[in-house]
Amino acid sequence: YVAMSRHRESCHLYATDKDMSALTKRLGRLGMKDSLLDFPLAFAERRGFDITTILKNLPKHLAENITKMKDNLIEKIEKLFLQDNIKKSHITLNEILSQYIEMELKQTDLVNEMRAMRVNDPKTAASFSAQIIEHANKIKTLAQETMQHTEIKTVLEKLKGTKAPTLAQQGGFKAIQSRAKISQLTQEDYQVLISRLKTMARACTQGKVQDRSRSR
Repeated sequence: YVAMSRHRESCHLYATDKDMSALTKRLGRLGMKDSLLDFPLAFAERRGFDITTILKNLPKHLAENITKMKDNLIEKIEKLFLQDNIKKSHITLNEILSQYIEMELKQTDLVNEMRAMRVNDPKTAASFSAQIIEHANKIKTLAQETMQHTEIKTVLEKLKGTKAPTLAQQGGFKAIQSRAKISQLTQEDYQVLISRLKTMARACTQGKVQDRSRSR
């Protein structure tokens, strides 16, 4: 490493004719030691990249990555906030189920709006599609976190070995929401809502396991 690196004015190097061509090629190599972090554009330019194209695409690239970072941060904050709220004793089972019903109804509204927009405004419909995916992920997060709630665990224990009614049999989310607003949820309402949350949470867990398997 230090060979010929301490000479200030001159030095003598001896080599055979056989080694001269290889020595000339080796000593004639480009000796740049620049850093990608210190000089990114110069680093790219000296290695044949088109600087104009890089600068043209840079704002879009930065915007996409910043958006991803923001979305990931928001998702983590919401998940932590939701988890903390659910663990607090004053959050009741009815409040959790009411939140879940509202989120499902909002999801239905988003889907209906997207379908209506597909005919008149395809670009706006695409933005609704992104909102639908984002909102669906929030519902999945709620489902996963609610499985840790004490009252839900109790209901799930009672549901073992029994078949919960379907959502249609209970009149759909709007009918259940109407009963929830006047504190008249039936036993069947609890069963169908909690069963759906459990199924969703289980699907999320299985999806994560499959993702880990694919990455190995």
